[in-house]
Amino acid sequence: MERLKLMHVVCNRNKIDRVIKILKNNQSNFQYIMYGKGGASEEICSRIGGMCGNDKSIVVGVIQEDVVNKVFESLIKKLKIGVAGSGVLFTTPVNDLIGTYTYRFLANDLGGVKMEEENKSKSNIKLERGYDLIYVIVNADYSELAIETSREAGAKGATIINAKGSGSPEANLLLGISIKPEKEVVMILVENEIKEEVMKKIAEKVGLSSEGQGIIFSQKVDYAYGLVKTKDGI
Repeated sequence: MERLKLMHVVCNRNKIDRVIKILKNNQSNFQYIMYGKGGASEEICSRIGGMCGNDKSIVVGVIQEDVVNKVFESLIKKLKIGVAGSGVLFTTPVNDLIGTYTYRFLANDLGGVKMEEENKSKSNIKLERGYDLIYVIVNADYSELAIETSREAGAKGATIINAKGSGSPEANLLLGISIKPEKEVVMILVENEIKEEVMKKIAEKVGLSSEGQGIIFSQKVDYAYGLVKTKDGI
């Protein structure tokens, strides 16, 4: 499955159509959109791209590893990623799939036609490595506390997505809590070395045993772009 990657594009909603067009032009057969809002302070907003404001979206598309650099290059050039407030790009791996047909569909290999050689060309864009994506699924109204706690541990920004929980009665009895259906998902991109500390701090404030009833987990990020570093960090 290492040939497939999930390209995440955090951007303003007025850029969604352009993002999807770029993904489709680069052999992506499947995309989906999540709507959210930014969760970074004004100071941080002036230093990073795409994680602020209430009109954010996350476009996710499945692409082949061979075109990762080309997709990054197209998105950076056409969406002006890297300019403050313009967006953030990152990829995560697809580890497992069920069914050969599913794999061939996502890999755009149903017709057996190989990709054009130009799609395999290398890019001069310098992509960042060494990041993790932290997911915090909490009861509604506790996302801001999760973000504030993550900042205290070194994180710089986040994106909030509305969601709906579905806890089983058995789990509720076992944990002694009531799982509320109104949820918010906080996505926080952090450097590898502070991931564990950020997750621990968030768990202390809004973990499963708290009123926030949060579930926290992380996912490796392959490459990222748009996180502008300063002498104080990201």
